Amino acid sequence: MPEYPTDKLENGYLPLYESLVPELGEIPRILELGVDRGGGLELFHELWPAALILGVDHNPGAVWPGFAVQLVYDQADVALPGRLAKLGVTGLELVVDDASHDGALTAASFELLFPLLVPGGVYVIEDWGVGLPGNAPDYSPSMLAFVLDLAMLFDNRKPLEVASVTLLPGLVVVRKRAGSLAG
Repeated sequence: MPEYPTDKLENGYLPLYESLVPELGEIPRILELGVDRGGGLELFHELWPAALILGVDHNPGAVWPGFAVQLVYDQADVALPGRLAKLGVTGLELVVDDASHDGALTAASFELLFPLLVPGGVYVIEDWGVGLPGNAPDYSPSMLAFVLDLAMLFDNRKPLEVASVTLLPGLVVVRKRAGSLAG
């Protein structure tokens, strides 16, 4: 596997994404929040060469590889779903939030984009560990609070849409119920 300008490899996230390859098929629609230097997009292109890959970043100076659709938006911009619809993207198989790592913004993005997942789709939140005490200067109590909210999805949010919430080191993986009518 080539090296990409991303922390996904050093943080140990690659096995998760590799495990999703057979599950999501050869041509998934993938949206990554937080493009930065484009390494995550390049990694997804390596894993799914025929995928539609969309990158969202508020910084127009972020690096979008030529194969990726460039969307300059804040991660929780309410106009984003409408822009995706105008592009003909009516559903996503994978959403990866590697943007602000701020709990309030991450929660807003989740509320906005989780409904766009197709039944059986996967929503990944990276670097949630910034919410754990001792991770200064990145300590974000709002991120920890949001992750705890996700862990309680079955009790009080949208239980019919969520199949599972899995907490892994640095990752939260939320799977949409395969039989869901939303999305």
